[in-house]
Amino acid sequence: MDTIKKNPFEYGFISIGQCGGKILDAGFSRDYPVFAINTALVDLQGLKRIPKDCQYLASITDGGGAGKNISVGELAIVQHKDEIVKRISTLFKNIKFLWLVAGLGGGSGTLGLIQMVQILTELSIPHGIIATVPLNHDGTLEKSNCAIGLHQIYLASKQSNYLQTTIFINNNDLKQKVMAAGNFTYENFWELANMEIYSQFEEIHSFANRASETCMDTEDTKVVATKQKGCLFYNKVELDLTGNSENGLALSMLEMLKDTIYITGDILKGTAVGIVIERPKDFDTDGLMIDRLFDEIKAKFGAGAICKGVYPSSLTLKETLTLKKKPVTIYLIVSGIPFPLDYLKALGEESKNEIKDLKAKETVTEDLGEDFDFIKDFLRESAGPKPAQKIDLAVFYGKQAEDWAGKWGGKNEKILS
Repeated sequence: MDTIKKNPFEYGFISIGQCGGKILDAGFSRDYPVFAINTALVDLQGLKRIPKDCQYLASITDGGGAGKNISVGELAIVQHKDEIVKRISTLFKNIKFLWLVAGLGGGSGTLGLIQMVQILTELSIPHGIIATVPLNHDGTLEKSNCAIGLHQIYLASKQSNYLQTTIFINNNDLKQKVMAAGNFTYENFWELANMEIYSQFEEIHSFANRASETCMDTEDTKVVATKQKGCLFYNKVELDLTGNSENGLALSMLEMLKDTIYITGDILKGTAVGIVIERPKDFDTDGLMIDRLFDEIKAKFGAGAICKGVYPSSLTLKETLTLKKKPVTIYLIVSGIPFPLDYLKALGEESKNEIKDLKAKETVTEDLGEDFDFIKDFLRESAGPKPAQKIDLAVFYGKQAEDWAGKWGGKNEKILS
């Protein structure tokens, strides 16, 4: 791959589990180097676009999968660590940033993702996370898995110097977005949803290759997308502002901060903002509306970095309106947003309540403790503990080391040479 032309950001993507593999298969595998890891052979066989030499079966159940058991996914990455490291060094020779992609609810991805964070930190490779959370109607097991996975990501983000951006996608909101667009069937619904994840990621990155008087180039995009600790938020809005005052674009900010598929803390506490405007050349020719929008962004966010791009579209305003299209499109990306602790606490409480209802059906009850230990006990009872070597971020096998980041602060130049 010509990294400069096709992949100016020098990104690579690693999926863990079925959900992550399908997300990469839907779009990312066309434009970026990818590596799909799974404990289930049938899930790998279902990938349509990821080459076989970019797939890896981390089997500890004879290729039968993890069966919602997150301890299996955790152990799979630990036991196959050496081979995974070899594959990373082969597949991502010229890559400077790796995205880990998984669903937080299944057995392979939830804690397999955490073990991959640990591996990349040990290798001194900067990385980010793209993860989905379960639907409202998913079971107690999936929600409990997700609560543990989010909790471990939160701990890892505080300890690892190499885990940067985290992107959490709410499957409920994603589902509503796809349904609102229509033109789907039961069989292709989640492929369309995964393509939506890809398109939202790719659209704002695509402007880095376009020249303009005011452009958000590759390095600007990296500042916002990969160099801020915390959560990341994307949004896009199409507007018809013909005849509006110079405040028209600025008022669109309220619309852009809602109706999103992403889960974050307080968006206005983000530390970096990227804003891209695409509009006809003959619209807002004096730039008063654009400048007013930039003022509003600075006032609302007070972010340390604000990267801007203004690009002309290929059509005039009249041509756009004739085609019944909205002439102005704004893309917003905010990063360095606090972790969604409120969502995590609510999910944990929901899991606890559902577990209590399940325990009430049993003839014999017992005290399961408090906080997240309550959920861990439930998962142990559901899956059963299995012996494994002691690892720092393990949930089921060993206590975490307090000096985790310091222990793995060394360089490994061979991986990214």
